[in-house]
Amino acid sequence: MTFYTRQQVSLVERIERVAKIKFKKIGAPQPVDIIKSSARDIVISLKSVSESVLPFFNDIAAEMIEE
Repeated sequence: MTFYTRQQVSLVERIERVAKIKFKKIGAPQPVDIIKSSARDIVISLKSVSESVLPFFNDIAAEMIEE
């Protein structure tokens, strides 16, 4: 993985030519991508909460649902 600026594109292309490789180029994550990733992380975190402590979350969960 490498990060580069627009000014460095020609250098990256030169590296590809000399090394006879092709980098897979992807753009920076967009805000919606970051939000989706955070939502997946939250679900994973919630699934790992022990059932024995779930009653402690009932009040705040009800408040959040109400809002």
